[in-house]
Amino acid sequence: MRLWPKSLTGQVILLLLLALVASQVLTFFILGGERHRVLRERALEDAVGRTLSVVKLVVHAPPAYLPNVLQTASQGPFLYRLEVEPLVTAPGRDAEERNLEADLARALASEGIDRVHARLVGARFAWFGAGEGHDLRTLEDYENDDDHEDDDDHKESHIGERDLSMATGHHLEREEEWRHRRMYWRGGLALSMRLQDGQWLNLQAGLLDRPAGWGLYVVLSLILSAAVMILVVVVALRRITRPLRALTRASEAYGRGEKDIDLSESGPEDMRRTISAFNRMRERLDRYVRDRTQMLAAVSHDLRTPVTTLRLRAEFIDNPEIQAKILETLDDMTAMIEAILAYTREESAREDTRRLDLAALLQSLCADLADQGYDIAYDGPERLEISARPLALKRAFANLMENAVRYGKRAQVALECAPDGLTILIDDEGPGIAAELRERVFEPFFRVEASRSADTGGIGMGLAIARSVLRGHGGDITLEESPKGGLRQRIWMPLEPRRKEPS
Repeated sequence: MRLWPKSLTGQVILLLLLALVASQVLTFFILGGERHRVLRERALEDAVGRTLSVVKLVVHAPPAYLPNVLQTASQGPFLYRLEVEPLVTAPGRDAEERNLEADLARALASEGIDRVHARLVGARFAWFGAGEGHDLRTLEDYENDDDHEDDDDHKESHIGERDLSMATGHHLEREEEWRHRRMYWRGGLALSMRLQDGQWLNLQAGLLDRPAGWGLYVVLSLILSAAVMILVVVVALRRITRPLRALTRASEAYGRGEKDIDLSESGPEDMRRTISAFNRMRERLDRYVRDRTQMLAAVSHDLRTPVTTLRLRAEFIDNPEIQAKILETLDDMTAMIEAILAYTREESAREDTRRLDLAALLQSLCADLADQGYDIAYDGPERLEISARPLALKRAFANLMENAVRYGKRAQVALECAPDGLTILIDDEGPGIAAELRERVFEPFFRVEASRSADTGGIGMGLAIARSVLRGHGGDITLEESPKGGLRQRIWMPLEPRRKEPS
């Protein structure tokens, strides 16, 4: 699976290449068999025509010229012998061989030929190493077979077993005999024709050798087909996937909290429907969040009036102890209402996204806290530009750093950059937070009284607001144990790819 491409274009190209190779192999397999059959028929016609001419020359030539006639005729794949016994010892076994014998007998009847035996080796797919019921063995296998001499049926179904070098009229070298035998067994014709004087004119001919140049033809055809296919697929897929890439960028931007996303519906019909569904989903989500946020803001704002009324009435209470408790409760309610309003303002903020230097922002916040007497340090690059909403991001990091220095004595802020995003680590040396509570502290109004001083302010909305801001930028925040012994706040934010400016 490591070789499987990840992109849509790569997967489509690979699948089409596999389909192309499979179809080409199947096509050449079928066409190869048909090509072999046609070439074999043409070669058989040529061998029969040549044999008719040779027979006429042998019949009418003076005996002294017969060796020269046979030697001249035995060129290329043809080997003619004039012998006392037939090379093919039995008549044809199938319809093709019997038809060939009948045709030759009729054509040579005027020349005194009264018997013709034919044997064909090599079928349509003989070039794959298989024949139609024939034993395609090499000469060594044939001559070393000790059983065939005792098997009459085997003898009747093969060429006569004797040394062809005993031919009358001329003598060929042993290696020449082997060459013709090998050519015959790959696909050939053997004929035995009895002349008027009782001698047999024997022919052993290789009709077909392995097709030359076929492999190069297949490779070139496959390469050209693949090149054309890849070119067409790449051009077509780039056009088809352009709206998909735009949809991906719009989804990432929406995940970072960007609101002004203009995604036009273009491309194939399926892609148009997908983009249209995304636009409708985005509109419904924006409307849902906006309605809920406005409702929460309205309720929080309306609560100010009864709280103010209760505060005024508390001033008229004569019992100082009861009055102090009521005013303290009203102060808590006011703080909660202000926190809710701050949270809803963040949710409904329409601040534009722009480029900012995150490293400079973190250094600035660290410097402000250091001026207030807190022990905090920054470690990271001097400059790192990202796209974000500056005010919201500054509010989130300010809350996180203030928590670290208030509850952790001293803090260390580290900025790390990776190809897929950036990480901000805020480590403190405080009491930390129990593992089972590290997720609950992000809930609004939840506080960890056992590990955080109740006198140091806050009503449990700082982390909720910070996570809301970071998630609005496509990032997130988690809490874990710090190597320094306190709490580590790990913030991850994506690094969006830089877009090319239109020319």
